[in-house]
Amino acid sequence: MIVWYAQQHPASCVAACVRMVLAAFGQTWTEQQVRRIIGHTRLGVTLNSAHTGLIQAGSTSLIHDDWGLDDLRDALRRGKNPIVGVERRPLGYQPASHAITLVNIRVDMVEALDPLDGPQPQQYGLGAFELAWKLSGRQALVIECPPQLSSRTV
Repeated sequence: MIVWYAQQHPASCVAACVRMVLAAFGQTWTEQQVRRIIGHTRLGVTLNSAHTGLIQAGSTSLIHDDWGLDDLRDALRRGKNPIVGVERRPLGYQPASHAITLVNIRVDMVEALDPLDGPQPQQYGLGAFELAWKLSGRQALVIECPPQLSSRTV
């Protein structure tokens, strides 16, 4: 089951989202451990960089920038929780690039765990979500198999 975690630093949304997804695999990681493997800097990390760090740590994960809503739905149906980049302004917040973890897509609404707003899933209108996702490059990071905790990540 996916667990909500708050981001611990202003720019650690990707790390918090990765941590949420790893918890769904039954793995308990600290945000510091996740930041270490994904190459987090004080300015944050891109989904591409997080993907690279996860692969190097032994994860099976995929990064997509050509997906649509149906692809996101398919991933959710398979029990995966895509991490997506969004521009927050269309979602009703101040402008900023951000990452959220998807938990459900309905006909008219997207539900996501947002490391800035929780612990309950946030609900976004489908049109607002699509615009926010498009403005952020339509990227989706899907972790198929987590890395293993090791002495390098502890």
